[in-house]
Amino acid sequence: MRRRNRWVKTLFWGSVLGVAALLLVVFSGVAVGAFEQRTLPVPQPVPFSHALHAGGLGLSCRYCHAAVEHAAYAGL
Repeated sequence: MRRRNRWVKTLFWGSVLGVAALLLVVFSGVAVGAFEQRTLPVPQPVPFSHALHAGGLGLSCRYCHAAVEHAAYAGL
């Protein structure tokens, strides 16, 4: 019985240590920006100025760009 308790205790603390190490790696990666998706700007096929639509007419970006709040691309 004593041997089993020792094995269970070792397994438990090993698991706790493993999860802590995994969390440390993930949070360290987030802190240094390792998981950020860095993309180059896409060349635009048509020169377009937002001055008329967003500025002059006061249209919301959401009118043309559905993913404006959660994506790094225009999403037309």
